[in-house]
Amino acid sequence: MTTLFAKRSRRTRSLAVNYVILTVLICFSLLPLLTMVFNSVKSDAEANSNPLGLPMKGIRLQNYIDAWNEGHLSVNMLNSVFLAGGTIAGVIVIAGMAAYSLSKLNLPGALHYPLPAGRDQHAVPALHGAAVLFVDQTGSV
Repeated sequence: MTTLFAKRSRRTRSLAVNYVILTVLICFSLLPLLTMVFNSVKSDAEANSNPLGLPMKGIRLQNYIDAWNEGHLSVNMLNSVFLAGGTIAGVIVIAGMAAYSLSKLNLPGALHYPLPAGRDQHAVPALHGAAVLFVDQTGSV
């Protein structure tokens, strides 16, 4: 019985170390994002005087309106949508053609047995089905 508790205690200590390391890594990844969000709602003077602190003089949402109008973010977002859409379409077409041609090639050293179920299906219909499920779950369709 004592060995069972000793193993459990050792396991708990190792998990505690893992949780401490993961917490430190989460802080390193989230703190810059929080700093960016906090500075986005500060005035220029407050952001320059206290860049790492919380907004003390109130939240200024006018910064977002100014950035949208002066930074031409609507044009930039539309460009990003076109670029991402074209990239996704190109990758699907090229990857589909490559997958088909590679499946028909008789390469030396290639696998001569079928892959497990689900891996031997064509890529494009699987991606199409996943997109339909995603749109359906969001309630858009």
